Amino acid sequence: MLFEGNLPLAASGAIASIMLTAVAMKWKDLAILSPNLSGTAVKIATDAKLWVGIVVMIFIILNLMAITKNVGQSFIALRRNADSAITNTGRIVWNFDQAARGDAYFLNMNRLNDQEIRIIGFGAHGRNNSRDPISEFSGFMRSDLTNAQLPIYLLEQENDTPGRPNFMPPLVVPTLPQETFGIPPLADFDIVTHNKPYIESGKDGVTIQKFLNEFGSFTVVLKYDGTAIERHFSTEEIKKQIS
Repeated sequence: MLFEGNLPLAASGAIASIMLTAVAMKWKDLAILSPNLSGTAVKIATDAKLWVGIVVMIFIILNLMAITKNVGQSFIALRRNADSAITNTGRIVWNFDQAARGDAYFLNMNRLNDQEIRIIGFGAHGRNNSRDPISEFSGFMRSDLTNAQLPIYLLEQENDTPGRPNFMPPLVVPTLPQETFGIPPLADFDIVTHNKPYIESGKDGVTIQKFLNEFGSFTVVLKYDGTAIERHFSTEEIKKQIS
């Protein structure tokens, strides 16, 4: 256990060994002090049936522990495979589960000074893992409360903007997928539900409470490769994201 790095079990084993060694060294003195106790100890130590039973019980317990561990590992593996099935959808890998765990954002939020946080909309990152372009792409975000839908936009980079200084970054414009050339091979890209290239702090979007009351939990539906991919975002995931 010490070599395997399990310090609690190693310490327990060391203490037990020291105690047993002390008892063995002082056995005669202990037997004199308590003849009944020493007689019982000798009887237990020499009872073959009892020790067979103890060994069998230890064997059963260890096997049950191993089975439980293997079942737990299998469940974790199945869970990971299920998550993978959600995240690695077709040729596109999404960061949906990463965002739901709190390692990224699936809600675009903004706040002006000490005003209440406002939710601008949904956002996600994807990557086309194939060497082929994805020409047909569409999607929407659907409310669980009202069934209201918001269209999905691709963030497109505008390379040539007249009058824009060279030192300024290019304008990124939310664009409907059908108005683009699609998703190039091996390309990273972002999707959003807001359609403005600039966000006006304190004006755009809705307050958190309004979003939860009127839109609530939602499902993102994306269509490409001839199939529809759905990812549901629960109220708990939304509140964790806000927090």
